[in-house]
Amino acid sequence: MDMSYSISNYPDMQELTLLFARRRRALLRLLRKSHLIRRKRIIKNYSVLLHAALLYFVHQYSFRRLALHMALFYHVSMSDTAWEKQLAKFAPVFWQAVQKILSHTPAVSSSAPLLALDATHFSMQGSSVPPLRLHSCVATDSRTVEQLFLSDLHTPESVRHFSLRHGCCYLADRAYATSSQMAYMLEQNADFIFRLSPSQVKLFTSPQCAQRLDFQALLAQESFSVHCYFRYQRKVYGIRLVGTLLPQEKQDTAIQRTRKKSRKKQNRTRPSTLEYARWLLLATTLSDAGPNICETYRKRWQIELFFKTGKTLLNLHKLKRSSVQWANHQIELWMTIVTYISALYLEAQSASLPLPSPFFAFALFLMLIS
Repeated sequence: MDMSYSISNYPDMQELTLLFARRRRALLRLLRKSHLIRRKRIIKNYSVLLHAALLYFVHQYSFRRLALHMALFYHVSMSDTAWEKQLAKFAPVFWQAVQKILSHTPAVSSSAPLLALDATHFSMQGSSVPPLRLHSCVATDSRTVEQLFLSDLHTPESVRHFSLRHGCCYLADRAYATSSQMAYMLEQNADFIFRLSPSQVKLFTSPQCAQRLDFQALLAQESFSVHCYFRYQRKVYGIRLVGTLLPQEKQDTAIQRTRKKSRKKQNRTRPSTLEYARWLLLATTLSDAGPNICETYRKRWQIELFFKTGKTLLNLHKLKRSSVQWANHQIELWMTIVTYISALYLEAQSASLPLPSPFFAFALFLMLIS
């Protein structure tokens, strides 16, 4: 982040405030159409409800503190339980309103949309409830959430959790590069670029699947792009395998990470595993040249930034102690706020407002909505 910027001396604060005010008015119009407020003699308008949700989530208010704050500043007299029920109803409505706003946002790129698949974990404060796993599909250009699926920690990461869209290319890490999942993508006619580990999938040189792919010969080059085949449930599928050698500093980091994982699992590290760690190996349905595939796959990092931004700046490493049902609402609110601010950042960029980084924009928008 460019440290020459600070929120107090940001030169385009007036333009950014006007942009935010326009989006806020549009959001409130959509919320009013939901007719969510039934007791208007208590909660007068949707701006009060929106502020309550932000206080609870962004500023980490408890329901007791939230009830006291809203009674003091807005003369809204509701119990802790009433606020919990109101915000539980508000969470899905807020999500739908933000999604509708994003549907009218101009696309950043005219090329096929790139959608990143990944999962992150949430534990609960002081609770015996097992950690929850959030499966997400995020658009890399706008860093907005396309689809969500919440499960327990025992549910594996899978492309089957999502409704696949034609005309999109899906990016994912090694957890998704298995024979069953790649076969499913091919049967759905969905393009993908998955990072692959040779130990997970048996690859062959021909459709007859008689001769295994010689990885040692391929890794003798600095990069390669070959057509190969794999078999799943007596069917044969064709993909392209693309490989490029990582820069030296990234090779060292990858090897250290691989050894650390092996020590943690108390496994012996094979020499071939360390050799594969030095490479970026990708399985794809696209026929572009190798360097283009690798550059496209690196955009998958946007979903990692999405999780990191939300967890760091909203301080949501752990959910507040609650029922599993309310944990769903917490995550839904978290995703909605992060998606909403990411959309504001994207619009500020398109308006040529000089925001130095998404983290700076996030802090700035949080100040505006507080």
